[in-house]
Amino acid sequence: MLDLEAIGLRIKTCREALGLTREVFSELVNVTPRFIYDIELGNKGMSIDTLVYIGKTLNVPIDYLLFGDVSENAVLSPELLSLLQSCPKDKIYFLNEIIKNYITALNNDGG
Repeated sequence: MLDLEAIGLRIKTCREALGLTREVFSELVNVTPRFIYDIELGNKGMSIDTLVYIGKTLNVPIDYLLFGDVSENAVLSPELLSLLQSCPKDKIYFLNEIIKNYITALNNDGG
């Protein structure tokens, strides 16, 4: 049995990571904001078509939405991938530098 609350939470987390309001997201997925609200709370399931639209819109694997699984080969979590993909293309260089400096600081700090 699928855990609708967990699925809804993963959808909400990814949606918010992209900075999408429920209203904008619902338009992209072609459903009502109320339906997205119900999905995110785990009150309702969805059709396969809606699930596919949600996965494509959030740019996350459907397996992740359904089960929380991330492929063993995947390096990035779907949330992090969504955040990276939402960065404006002309700012990617700066984001790359921030991440490199952060990881260097962690490694130098023993963290």
